[in-house]
Amino acid sequence: MSRKIDSLIKELKEDESHITNLGRGRGSLMVRLRSKSYSGIYRYWIGKQRVYIHIGAFKSSNKVSGFTYTELKDKAIELSILRQKIAPIDLKEYLDGQEQKRQDEKKEEARQQAIREAQGSFRDLLESYIKSLERRGSVDSRNIHNIFKCYCLKPFPRLAEKKAKDITPDDIVVIIARMIGSGITTTSNRVRSYLMAAFNHGLKADHDPRQQAGQAKRFYLQYNPVAAIPKQTDYENSAKKWVKVSY
Repeated sequence: MSRKIDSLIKELKEDESHITNLGRGRGSLMVRLRSKSYSGIYRYWIGKQRVYIHIGAFKSSNKVSGFTYTELKDKAIELSILRQKIAPIDLKEYLDGQEQKRQDEKKEEARQQAIREAQGSFRDLLESYIKSLERRGSVDSRNIHNIFKCYCLKPFPRLAEKKAKDITPDDIVVIIARMIGSGITTTSNRVRSYLMAAFNHGLKADHDPRQQAGQAKRFYLQYNPVAAIPKQTDYENSAKKWVKVSY
């Protein structure tokens, strides 16, 4: 039967349609030839008004993508069942609403993805802080950059790529504890101080027009995780204000 109908469809002339009635009140399947291509359409009536819903292309040969007649008919039947299920809501309005909902969800997902991609990492935060020091002409910017690289980024590559907003006091403890465990005492306080300043910078950076004009990253910080880390006062050496790190 399907092959016979396929032959009838292929014999259609321009703007002609093959119509299959799906049952009383259930609408019909139309396969129409227009501009040398076949389209499967579900048709139903609202009063005296005909409503058309495009299903897909009819697969007229193995070289053409689309649906077989049987597949088009099955889809038309599914639409007729859905139409009865959602009544008195009109099927076309319902499908248009569902499509709009999908588009809105897609746009929202794209927006959320853009936000996630724009969220700066721990590395981005430290680099942003260094750039802010350079803009202010700080003579310590290069040394602080080297300190961050030596004690925060290089030893902890995964931590470096963690979102800055997700950095916790425990993460900072790991950095400082590693230094203290290696006998690096006074400098551990310097690192704590520089990290404190970097996160304070990040807390303001998202709302600084000048900062945002110069970078795409945002940090979305809610607090400074370094604030919970105590300074080791007994490590201080008043004669040595900071340590220089070189490679």
